[in-house]
Amino acid sequence: AKPQFSIGANYYYNNLGTGENTSTYGDAWNGNKDLQNFGFDAHFKWMGIAVQGEALYAQGKNYTTDAGKRAMGWYAQAGYNITPKIGLAVRYSQYDPDRAVSGDLQSEQMGAISYYFDKHNLKVQADVANLHNQKNAGSDKDSMQYRIQAQLVF
Repeated sequence: AKPQFSIGANYYYNNLGTGENTSTYGDAWNGNKDLQNFGFDAHFKWMGIAVQGEALYAQGKNYTTDAGKRAMGWYAQAGYNITPKIGLAVRYSQYDPDRAVSGDLQSEQMGAISYYFDKHNLKVQADVANLHNQKNAGSDKDSMQYRIQAQLVF
């Protein structure tokens, strides 16, 4: 099998007028702003191994007060199909919603398992993640997330 590799880049621009607002990555950004997002990603796949990652930079600048906000995040994940029916994966992600503010970092460490009954046409996936959010108070900074999902394509 030949190795497969892809790279990508993206850009987003939005000009919010007075009274308009939007939510970017769970954080409200209100009017009179120019919003820009830049992203880069890469993916490698070969012999049952898959590795991918993405980085994102976002900025919002208030064009009347010159005040701005910058956000940055990234993730990396790797997976391996140990048999044609069973796949394992791990992922780490980190997001800083406002680079000028300390104590607001969010991160995720995740492990997953997939069982393929009929490739991606019929599969069950389960994952467990440790979610860390510095904005939360006290012991609520860390939480565990458990998910299971099934997919049927017809």
